[in-house]
Amino acid sequence: LCSQSATSTEESPDLLIRYYFDVTTDQCYPFGVQNCGGNENRFKSRTDCQTFCRLNEK
Repeated sequence: LCSQSATSTEESPDLLIRYYFDVTTDQCYPFGVQNCGGNENRFKSRTDCQTFCRLNEK
């Protein structure tokens, strides 16, 4: 889950801001999403992203 690529890194007023985990930097970054498609590497907040992905690192 946390190693999946962000499906889009664009930001737009029409998009929801979510956070994805980047395994190469061990950080969460914002990106714009629509309510359909994509993968599970998206979280509502940076805190949720960091907590989930860092707890589940192998």
